Amino acid sequence: MALLSGQVSQPARTVRPARSEQIGQVGQAVRAATRPVRRPPSPGPAEQRRHPLVALAMALPVAALLMVLFGGWAEFLAQVSPVLRMFGR
Repeated sequence: MALLSGQVSQPARTVRPARSEQIGQVGQAVRAATRPVRRPPSPGPAEQRRHPLVALAMALPVAALLMVLFGGWAEFLAQVSPVLRMFGR
């Protein structure tokens, strides 16, 4: 009935947090964004390295396959034969 009498109702006001609460929320967001990422502990130095023979066993089959696929076998023999002749003397 208030509308009929010429009175205009005011829109409801939203309640904003106090200024100190806003600053606290911003501070929390900044701290969360700049917090360092926690990573699982890394293994010790002995566990990180692979034995050289294991690395060689992994690399040699791949090297042999590439040598056969791209015709490097003939070039390898051409380079090795003079060295073998030199050791043979």
